[in-house]
Amino acid sequence: MEDKKKEMEDKKEEMEDKKKEMEDKKEEMEDEEEMEDEEEMEDKKEEMEDKKEEMEDKKKEMEDKKEEMEDKKKEMEDKKEEMEDEEEEMEDDV
Repeated sequence: MEDKKKEMEDKKEEMEDKKKEMEDKKEEMEDEEEMEDEEEMEDKKEEMEDKKEEMEDKKKEMEDKKEEMEDKKKEMEDKKEEMEDEEEEMEDDV
């Protein structure tokens, strides 16, 4: 009888251990999931940062091009003026 009781106790204990083990596993999985979610969020945040940076780079590039165009325009106007001045000089010389 004692043996039977002891055996039952052992079985009960074993079951509780298994139950505890299962709960630990479940918790571990939830933690992993949570971490994955956080990682995913972090990745998304990084992706957004990258896109923002990319946009700023493009904006800067556009501004540089605009500036370059304005410089060329100014250069062209200067040349035109210079040519007109030369033309006037030539007319004056005649």
